Amino acid sequence: MVPPLRLLGCQRDPEVWQKVLQLRTLVLQPREDIESWIKYADLCRKAGRLQAAQNIMNILFKEDSEADAVRYYTQFITSFFLY
Repeated sequence: MVPPLRLLGCQRDPEVWQKVLQLRTLVLQPREDIESWIKYADLCRKAGRLQAAQNIMNILFKEDSEADAVRYYTQFITSFFLY
């Protein structure tokens, strides 16, 4: 799964992605749109915003169960290598 086309058409600027993703959270939780949030964390990392990238990952990987942890970790690794 890839981020929505609207996000792919945005500037590769963490501030732009932050605004778009904030609006999307009104409809989808970050865990329901994990690929977009991983890409945003990657943009933050590349822009030198390491604390922001770490905070995003902490939000995404707060787990309720071990099965969820494996599923989200697998999605993270897959998305990491795709971008």
